[in-house]
Amino acid sequence: MIKRLQYYKKQIKYIYANYFTKDSAVKLLKKIKAQFFNIMEFLNDFFMGAAKISIIIMMLFIIFKSFSAYYYQKPVLKNFQVPLEIERQGFSGNVVVLKIADQLNDIRRKLTTLAAKAKASEVSENVSAIEKLEVINIENVDIPMIKVALDTITFFLVEIFNIKQPVISGYITKTNCLSITIRMTGKQSETIISPKNKIEELFYLAGMYILKNIEPLRLGIDYYIREKKDELNALINYTYKYARTSKEKAICYTLEAFWFDLQRDYDKALEKVFLSILLNDNDPIAHHLCGDILDKLKRYDPAIDHYKIALKCSDYKMTELYTKWANILAKQNKLTEATNKYQEALSIDPRNGNIYRNWGLDLMDIFNQPEQAMEKFKKAAALSPKNPENYIYWGNALKRYNQHDLAIAKYKIALNFKPNKEATAGVYLSWADILIKQQQFDKAFEKFEEAAIYAPISEVYYSWANALKESGQFLKSFKKYEKAIEMNPNDIWTYIDYGNALIEFERYKDAILCFKQAITINSKFEWAYAFWGYALVKMNQSEQAIKKCEKAIELSPDFSFAYVYWGYALLIQKKYDQAIEMEKKSIKLQPNYYLPYTIWGEALLQKNKVSESILKFTKALSIDPKTPQNYYDLGIALFQLNKYSEALEKFHYVVNEFYKNQYTVLSNKMIQSIKQQ
Repeated sequence: MIKRLQYYKKQIKYIYANYFTKDSAVKLLKKIKAQFFNIMEFLNDFFMGAAKISIIIMMLFIIFKSFSAYYYQKPVLKNFQVPLEIERQGFSGNVVVLKIADQLNDIRRKLTTLAAKAKASEVSENVSAIEKLEVINIENVDIPMIKVALDTITFFLVEIFNIKQPVISGYITKTNCLSITIRMTGKQSETIISPKNKIEELFYLAGMYILKNIEPLRLGIDYYIREKKDELNALINYTYKYARTSKEKAICYTLEAFWFDLQRDYDKALEKVFLSILLNDNDPIAHHLCGDILDKLKRYDPAIDHYKIALKCSDYKMTELYTKWANILAKQNKLTEATNKYQEALSIDPRNGNIYRNWGLDLMDIFNQPEQAMEKFKKAAALSPKNPENYIYWGNALKRYNQHDLAIAKYKIALNFKPNKEATAGVYLSWADILIKQQQFDKAFEKFEEAAIYAPISEVYYSWANALKESGQFLKSFKKYEKAIEMNPNDIWTYIDYGNALIEFERYKDAILCFKQAITINSKFEWAYAFWGYALVKMNQSEQAIKKCEKAIELSPDFSFAYVYWGYALLIQKKYDQAIEMEKKSIKLQPNYYLPYTIWGEALLQKNKVSESILKFTKALSIDPKTPQNYYDLGIALFQLNKYSEALEKFHYVVNEFYKNQYTVLSNKMIQSIKQQ
């Protein structure tokens, strides 16, 4: 361009010299010439300056890229020093490098496989992390034999400035035991000993150590999925120790968020994941986790926002995010929008049975559409006919709608496909629940035993204890409750149900100890205060009972059970009208619980309104035909109306159909009393 302008300049000079002679024309051309040359000089300076600035910027960028290689280059495995005895076995320094690299890649594959199995079985709340795992870039460790260099310019600048690529090296020793010492750039050397004194085991341990250092998030997600809290905590501490860049610090915060999520401390987890996003706002894993935590906190709209960002940040189309998005829409009772989102997920992966299964769960649990839910479970099973979890969910749906024989048939199919231990235990627990509903307690206990063989966890013993309590085997139930508490001392509901079993067994002081322990775990747990009040009522400490009920209502004003037991305390104080009013409040909040009608009936009975009391006792019995008190109270009311044959029928039913308790003893006394008349 500059040459062309110089050419025009020569032409103008030529025209000026040959064609203009008059003074006016000469002056005019001189002015034009002066202006033109000023413009040319300005343009020349401008373009030359811009070119220089561009070159400077480009050089600075390349230099910056070169220096950043220190932090972002993939590490290189260099030959390990090997003792002669090991080298003679065919493990030279170069072979050791290849073996460690192979082990590292095998570990990665295994972690992904384990996560995929967890996702398929959904034995943990954290299984969605599999898709978090999938978006981590798998950066293969470079080996000198198969080296991938930097871009040409950057490579030469790295050499010029002597910027060293992160290196992994070390040596193997064999004295009393076989060990490997690993050196990594920027980290202290680490010596790893083979417990079995085997070289292959040493390569595996070396691979795990390298993975912990170069891909801590991959390992952390595996611990999160399998709920290995101690290992995750140790990894967090180790990663913090060597975190230098903002990206590495963001990984530390993400790992911490996983840990707090496992602890059910969602507020703290949210705080940590926000810190991670501040340092690295393009991380789909952090946004995915953030959405999960917000969902658990019932902050649905922000959760959806983070799922959207996660999808934008990732090249991988995570169908799990679409199903979670759909689930949130379902929780917001947006059936049409939820349906559209499930269909969008299926458009991405039409043969994904998990999408149909989750869709079916929403239709069943939220929208109460059992027939449509069954269709989805059936479709999930058709797409993945060997996935036992599809049959388990299908069976659970059938069980919920009292199609017990069909449900058991699905459970049997699921067991044929050999689900993992936790899922197998879950099948037996569900099966046992059906048998309990059918009053087949001995068969149910067999299923609990099988569940405990596959997964001896607190949930199994807790359910087993509840079944024993329902069958009247209190002493055996106490042992199972204690076993459940031993395995999970922080499960608040185990203490609550154990306390209620102790109340039924008339061990009121022991029951109160259980409720106190529950309050120690959660001081704002209204159930514990209400049941504490119930135990005090049974001990005829009505004033103290009312105080506990008041505390429960203070924590939860619409908590119906607190009004029930408050009314019970007023009944003991012979404040019958107040007791009835309290039970009316309870029934308004929870109309399908038998005890308010029972207490109301007893208050009417004390007021000599026997016929009215029979209506209340009959209502209580219709709600809960498995409680002996309901038959006994109705029998007493019939007795007072001199309806002895009907009363005897109720008392005999209590004695013959229920385990020995205070009502069977009282019923026997009433039978003898009627016979003497």
